Amino acid sequence: MFPISVVSQKTGLTPDVLRAWERRYHGVRPQRDDGGRRVYTRELLDRLIVIARLLRAGYRVGDVVDLDSEQLVERLEELAPSQAQAAGYASFTTGVANTLRSGPEREPLEAAVRAILSLDAGALREAAEMALTTEGRLELADGFVFPVMRQVRALHLSQQARSVHLSFAHSNLRVIAGMFASPSSEEKGHAILVATPVGYASDLGCVASAAHIYAAGHTPVLLGAEVLVEDIVSIVRDGVGAGVLMTFVCEKYDAALYAECLRLRDALPAEVPVYFGGRMPETLVRDLIEQGLIQLQDMAHLRSVLS
Repeated sequence: MFPISVVSQKTGLTPDVLRAWERRYHGVRPQRDDGGRRVYTRELLDRLIVIARLLRAGYRVGDVVDLDSEQLVERLEELAPSQAQAAGYASFTTGVANTLRSGPEREPLEAAVRAILSLDAGALREAAEMALTTEGRLELADGFVFPVMRQVRALHLSQQARSVHLSFAHSNLRVIAGMFASPSSEEKGHAILVATPVGYASDLGCVASAAHIYAAGHTPVLLGAEVLVEDIVSIVRDGVGAGVLMTFVCEKYDAALYAECLRLRDALPAEVPVYFGGRMPETLVRDLIEQGLIQLQDMAHLRSVLS
């Protein structure tokens, strides 16, 4: 437990600010010791450190103070390099992130990151097998593959990992996702096309989505990355797909990507749903939803929507 003076020193937030936040926001309220003095847990201290760094990067307190730990991590990972440096991101990735992501899932994630930094494919596979015992086959993507990639991207952003580590992680995790999450060859339900637009590769998302589509009672048709809209439309018109799932990674609002998705939606019959998922700005999510596309927030949501 930490007194308010220590929390103030470690976060750069004054005691008056901490007391004001305590009155306004439920998510940052400390406990009280036997003498009635404020005491902060390690977890709450780490949350406040992250929140303070996000404020230095330009966020408003009301936008971040009630986010959960994983959402706080994601906000830091979305920062531009200049913002990340101003926010003290490097020390966050090696310290606070471990505490925020504490729990039974932490060990395989840490083992995977160590394996990637050592370029050890065998150790990475062992970490995946360890995660498989706790996460299960269908949750391996959300519980292991994607969090590991986020951590490696964070290390790359803070210059604690090189481009070769990022490439190694992506290539090997794609293989792992395919090995552990590949659906059965048995056809069932409707055929759902899974693809990524040209220039917005998200093949990890494609591979993981295929397993969850099958679990939802349908047959995935994995078209892969760099697929032209015209090809998708042609396949649907040939009677192969009853729906389309587009997965992509877009770090900032991209008008060209928006136009491509809209072109796909307009070219397909109204009864053929177009789903989308991945990592993208909230403004892009909002605009795509307004045009009739259906967002799949994560793999569990995918199964829920398609079941």
